[in-house]
Amino acid sequence: MSETQTLTITIPTTVAEAIQSKVAAGEFSSEGEVLAASFLETEAEHDHTFGMGEEAFDAWLMEEVVPVIDEIEADPSQCLSAEQVKSNLRQRHADFMSNGR
Repeated sequence: MSETQTLTITIPTTVAEAIQSKVAAGEFSSEGEVLAASFLETEAEHDHTFGMGEEAFDAWLMEEVVPVIDEIEADPSQCLSAEQVKSNLRQRHADFMSNGR
């Protein structure tokens, strides 16, 4: 089991009630568990390394992304324009919708 630390925090009543309702509904075993899950979810949303860690993310950028950018800069004609992308997406969406989803 991981170590814990007690914190005293002040939160809006509505937030406290929402946390307590999740515990009462059995979704979580404690208020701390609700807060920890919420924090971890927020951290994941803001993880700009996609969970790879800084070193692996930097390596991926250098090995995979930078060469593609270099290719595009060397020959921009191989790319679609924004209007072409929008047109393709509109067509795919229309095809998807006409096929009964």
